[in-house]
Amino acid sequence: MTIISNYIPFGTKRYRKKSPAQAVCAVFGTWSADSYLFCLFLAGRSVDESAASLENVLDDNSAQKGDPMIRILCIGKMKDKALHMLEEEYTKRLSAFAKIEILEVRDEPNERIEREKEAALAKEKEGERALAQIRDGDFVILLDLHGSHWDSETFAEKLGGWQMASSNLTFVIAGSLGPSPALTARANVRWKLSDLTFTHLMTRVLVLEQIYRAFMILNGRKYHK
Repeated sequence: MTIISNYIPFGTKRYRKKSPAQAVCAVFGTWSADSYLFCLFLAGRSVDESAASLENVLDDNSAQKGDPMIRILCIGKMKDKALHMLEEEYTKRLSAFAKIEILEVRDEPNERIEREKEAALAKEKEGERALAQIRDGDFVILLDLHGSHWDSETFAEKLGGWQMASSNLTFVIAGSLGPSPALTARANVRWKLSDLTFTHLMTRVLVLEQIYRAFMILNGRKYHK
């Protein structure tokens, strides 16, 4: 099992992980019976054979999918200069690991929305604009208060698995009214960033930082402590 934790190509980069379970989660998206049996199969080979076998499988997968792309799709514009500078900083850092694109779609004025029906209509319009930017093959991670909540190391494992499933990841940050039912239905994963409440603009920076932190964890860097 040592080879699984010490020699896993992530795209075109190799990184070390502390446990076989973490490494397998990064490849298969979860620790399952199938992934466990596959590890046992590899463990029965020599170190060189196991390394070559796993590298060939993953390199073929990466070659078929091309360079990884991460898109941050936001409903509403970034209006805070200080947060915008942080957003640019993390976008620059992330470019070392993947192609990064931040997309913005127009939000609906909602300061005077008081009726539930009006709020639902506003969310529907925002959702339609966001869905128009999502491609058929995109793996969609929706920021959602009712989604799954993970610590940073688990999120890193999830990110590794998602990138093996699709080379195009789209993180969607809905407007202040929340996501529309159609947008929620399109999501492959619903992610609850925190139990705390953040502004829409702060969330954009926090999402970028957590993605960057995840890549640093996956690549064995010292950023995460």
